[in-house]
Amino acid sequence: MAAIRLLACSRAKPSNLAAVFRAHDSFVTSVLLIQTRTKFSKTSPFARRKNPIQRQRENTKDPKGAYIERMSVDRRLDRPIIIDSPGVIFSDYLPIRKHFFLTPWGLKERWKAFKNGLWTVYSLALVRKYAKPFNVKDFAQKAQEIYIDVNKALASKSKKDLQDVVTNPVYSALSNEYFPPEKNLHWRFVSAVSRPKVVHVRVAPVATKDNLFAQITVKIHSKQVMAIKDKHGRHITGSDKEAKDVVDYVVFERHLTNKHGTWRTCGKLLSQPGQKTNAVQQLAKHRVPSISVK
Repeated sequence: MAAIRLLACSRAKPSNLAAVFRAHDSFVTSVLLIQTRTKFSKTSPFARRKNPIQRQRENTKDPKGAYIERMSVDRRLDRPIIIDSPGVIFSDYLPIRKHFFLTPWGLKERWKAFKNGLWTVYSLALVRKYAKPFNVKDFAQKAQEIYIDVNKALASKSKKDLQDVVTNPVYSALSNEYFPPEKNLHWRFVSAVSRPKVVHVRVAPVATKDNLFAQITVKIHSKQVMAIKDKHGRHITGSDKEAKDVVDYVVFERHLTNKHGTWRTCGKLLSQPGQKTNAVQQLAKHRVPSISVK
């Protein structure tokens, strides 16, 4: 009955509510009024917390008030990327014994040699333009000195000396081949059988047209002593007492557009593929300089 009367009172006018509550004091005192929200808000009543990274950026401001944008995607590099070496040999040309002129093979070889000669003349003009002063005979003698320094660095296992005279790909291949403690190289330059000679020149752009690299192939015919021993002093190949004639076609490289560029060894071409040994085959795969014993 009390519930029915309460519902009836809720439909009464506001002016009659006071009389109703006075009539039912005992019931009204037991009623608990609870305020409820009729609509749900999508926004939080609490203040939004700042991102910790954004707060750190705001705390690290320069005197002018600009933010230090370390992780900006559109930020340009302050220093350009410089290619140290292309890592490949542009042309594997080797002077070979030609066939008779009046044969199809002889005509093809003469035409190929003529085209290579034109490319060599054009490349030499570019080398003289960027690497002044440049003399072919003086460079051939300097190339032989670099060749000797490379072999001395391998024999002494000097990483610093080897890095100064070879490119990075060649340094990685030679250090893996000759620097292990279980292998020791014994090498000695005896004399030059003939003067070193420039036989091939190539200049090619890398990445951009203005980024030029030059590669010069030099024929080095020398008499040298070479032997490879294990850590116990036992001979693996070669002889440390007998001097032999060796003909090497070594490729030297220089970054022409870099004013601080220097000539370094970037590979070696094998003149007699039929007489490769296992060690020489592994080096020839990476196109790096090696020593062939004849």
